[in-house]
Amino acid sequence: MQWIALIFILALVVFLLPRLSWIPVDQAAERLKAGAALVDVRSPGEFASQRIPGAINIPMGFVAADLQKEGLEPDRQILLHCASGARSAAAMKELQRMGYKQVWNVGSFSRAKKVEQATKANR
Repeated sequence: MQWIALIFILALVVFLLPRLSWIPVDQAAERLKAGAALVDVRSPGEFASQRIPGAINIPMGFVAADLQKEGLEPDRQILLHCASGARSAAAMKELQRMGYKQVWNVGSFSRAKKVEQATKANR
């Protein structure tokens, strides 16, 4: 019985951990209005099927190499999102290791849509 409880707690931590690093929607909207770049780390196919206007698609495996190609230097504010928030959390950690100081995880695509809507509502 203790094993079941331990597995449940571990699953809960794994499920909730990426969400702990999500920037609040209102703060992300303010940063986006102030000129932060919105980077979608989903695959090109996911991006082609649904995207946030103005978002830059840099798939997860190419983030480290392609950010500077897009002109996103380490001093630039960057908001990351993906389908669920897991890939964007991993990308955020990678960018922080590379010296990016102003990088935040928006989380899922649905949260990124809320950020976009909040940006439009506060104009």
